[in-house]
Amino acid sequence: MALVSTTLLGRMVLAAFAFIATMHELSARQSLSLSPGLAVSATYEAKLVPDKVRLSLPVRVETRESDTLLKTLKIHQADVKKHLVASGVASEAIEFSEPTVTASVPGVADPEAARKAARQQAIQTRNLNPQMRNQFPIPPVDAINDIDLPIVYAAETNLTVDWKLEKGLDEQALLLPSKIKTLMDEKDFSGKQLREVLTAEEQKLIEPLLGTSNYYVQSQLTQRDQRVFYVGDMTEAIEKAAIAAASKIAKNDAVLLAESAGVKLGKLRSIQKNFSIDIATQQANAILYSQLGGNVPVKKEKNEREVTNLDPNGLRRVIQISMVFDID
Repeated sequence: MALVSTTLLGRMVLAAFAFIATMHELSARQSLSLSPGLAVSATYEAKLVPDKVRLSLPVRVETRESDTLLKTLKIHQADVKKHLVASGVASEAIEFSEPTVTASVPGVADPEAARKAARQQAIQTRNLNPQMRNQFPIPPVDAINDIDLPIVYAAETNLTVDWKLEKGLDEQALLLPSKIKTLMDEKDFSGKQLREVLTAEEQKLIEPLLGTSNYYVQSQLTQRDQRVFYVGDMTEAIEKAAIAAASKIAKNDAVLLAESAGVKLGKLRSIQKNFSIDIATQQANAILYSQLGGNVPVKKEKNEREVTNLDPNGLRRVIQISMVFDID
């Protein structure tokens, strides 16, 4: 009986040691998994081939009567579409965004605030130039004359058109942006001919609220900046090749670091992928977007893998791979 008890006790002790050993191993593995390990990252710049040229253009029409505003816009949109189709663009490649409608004094967002600012500026100018006091009349603060200010109704939308480059970046593709700009100006796609012009009396009436006499004229000019872009698509094949290249660079760096530190590189613990645009493209887009008044030419809701650039050679996407390895 004592022998049986001793044997049972021995088994219990061995089981306890086995349990402790197992827990120690699990704890060691957990500690290893929670340890920093060896982290490396690498980037690879993928060059995209342009597959289309895109026009992104703000369109604005103005009327004195609200009842005719949207009708005027629809007529203008139909006219623009007719010219584009006649130039060889597919009808489904032409898109107008939903219009936004405003009614305001041209060039004056808030007449009351503008009047107060103009009054304060006139007072400061008179104080600094006492000998010219008569040349700087102080405008009234009240808004009694607001009813006399001209009101213009405006409808704004954005035109987006894509020309597919069926033959790639050939001679015709290089000449296409210039042809698009010529067509855009000749046919007045932006609606410059549909802007209301203030009379001399109206201009004089709002002049104290504008700061300068030519503010309204300048605000009505359509910017002749670059609104035509080359578009490239980050295809799955390009993405796969870029990921493989970046991963190879990262792993080679990890092996080099491990050998330099006198340790052995273990298993891959984690890997992450990030997309970005190269710095040159970011700077170009920043300037471009400011010229466009904040409008982003890429239709992100349809394809977030697209990259646009004024330069067909600037269609690049940077892929970053981050890896963490165990250290044996």
